[in-house]
Amino acid sequence: MQFVLAACQPWPGRGLDETDESADNILLALLARSINTYWSSVELSRIGLGEQAIMLNRSLFEDMVDAHWVTIEPDIARTRFEQHFRHGQILLAESVRLHPRQFAVEDIPEFDLSDLDELVGQFGPHGERSWTGLNIHKRVAAIEHLWTDQNEREILQFFRRIVYRDSNQHLHPTAQGLDALVRSSSETQLSLKVGPGPEHVARALWTSYWISVQIVGLIFLHFDFPNDLEVRLKEVVQQGQVAFHRLSAKDLKTTGRNDRCPCGSGRKFKHCHGA
Repeated sequence: MQFVLAACQPWPGRGLDETDESADNILLALLARSINTYWSSVELSRIGLGEQAIMLNRSLFEDMVDAHWVTIEPDIARTRFEQHFRHGQILLAESVRLHPRQFAVEDIPEFDLSDLDELVGQFGPHGERSWTGLNIHKRVAAIEHLWTDQNEREILQFFRRIVYRDSNQHLHPTAQGLDALVRSSSETQLSLKVGPGPEHVARALWTSYWISVQIVGLIFLHFDFPNDLEVRLKEVVQQGQVAFHRLSAKDLKTTGRNDRCPCGSGRKFKHCHGA
């Protein structure tokens, strides 16, 4: 996170389209949102609120998918973004109109509703669909070819099929999500998880880390960041992945304190996984 913030603040990439509706501006807005979401997920994990971090990771995954989709469908993205923004304004105005005690009628803007049926068909009667007009499965299917490495593409599909679903289960008050809060139960006593704890933290951190790496790599590539920054990004990513490397019981027993850690970090065992 610190590396990305330092790299983006001076903006060494190529120039931007001057129009506010440009696909590049949408892409950068998604990056800014992703950085804030990732930051929040890490901080929640730091204090032991892994479940809440997992909830945020659902949003983070959608932002990452949308960012890749924008790069392959820039014209459609610009159109859908404008349509979705307008549809949201129409829905808000109609909702506000139902509460005359809180809002003066003359303050509520009027809209041309000639294309309302088209907007509803695109985004749903309540604006419940993605601004892209596509569900998450169709968006992932549209972008998966950008992962040229077969192993990475399988991870992307793993996130779509399993991680994204798991995040949804925790975000919404589902039976599975609520059951995860039960630590123990009996006929006379129920123990629930309230406050910080170790549950879900490792999962939340790996999820937010992998997703963020994907969107940052996309931004560096799309905006032609200098090669030295791309090299440094790969180094930072490799260093970070070490934290998620699990050593076997044999590694833990046979590695000396002053030996190099088997995880590949290059550090002594006592300063790495042996700590």
